[in-house]
Amino acid sequence: MAMRNREDDGMITKVVSINRVSKTVKGGRIMKFAALVVVGDGKGTIGYGIGKSGEVPEAIRKGEAAAKKIAEIMGVEVTAAEPQVAFVRCSGDCSHTPHKYDFDGIQSCAACNRFYDGSKLCTSGCLGYGDCIKVCSQGAISIVDGIAVIDKAKCMGCGLCAKACPNGLIAVRRISQAVDICCSSRDVGRVTRSVCPNGCIGCKLCEKNCPSGAVTVQNNHAVIDYEKCTNCGKCAEVCRVHAIRSIMGEKVEVQ
Repeated sequence: MAMRNREDDGMITKVVSINRVSKTVKGGRIMKFAALVVVGDGKGTIGYGIGKSGEVPEAIRKGEAAAKKIAEIMGVEVTAAEPQVAFVRCSGDCSHTPHKYDFDGIQSCAACNRFYDGSKLCTSGCLGYGDCIKVCSQGAISIVDGIAVIDKAKCMGCGLCAKACPNGLIAVRRISQAVDICCSSRDVGRVTRSVCPNGCIGCKLCEKNCPSGAVTVQNNHAVIDYEKCTNCGKCAEVCRVHAIRSIMGEKVEVQ
């Protein structure tokens, strides 16, 4: 997992990893989170720090503070990173993507995914059993109409939910990103449309209409380069299946 931000002065702040750590003490174990944070200018100057805390935000804060001290020693001023949030790349809710069987096993996305690539007709979509919810310490995730939904006001961008998702649907990116792809299917358009009307069909209209070259179609699926994206929204405007949506999840109607 990597969370990056390039500031106006050329500095980059990156949360490299967040892991659970434990310490054995008299009477049991103390569980904490360890955040590894790196800062640098991309030209050879770099500082890093590790922060530990019982809460993810505090661990990141401590890691950033340690990285700043090292950067100060190196003679480089560190600016604050833009907040990061998780985003679920799936819009195949219960009304659009039906189940192919009833799963009566352990109510877990990972467990369900072992049987015929999950219970839904779309094998790339959110299964809705909440493995992401179980690892979110901020209570930022809920299951709405069969798919995971992120509360940006609560999300700290730690990325633990992304690690827990067996289908790799969850991405962590800058909070200012105004548009994103609400689909993760790599199937050809005909197959995708047969299992979900909201799925990306790889038509390349978004790629052709993006003025900054931030959108490309790879393996039948649209991909946004966040470093190039200017949030103009033209890709969402031309997406006829509404696979590309605004940051608030609202569909952009085709003119």
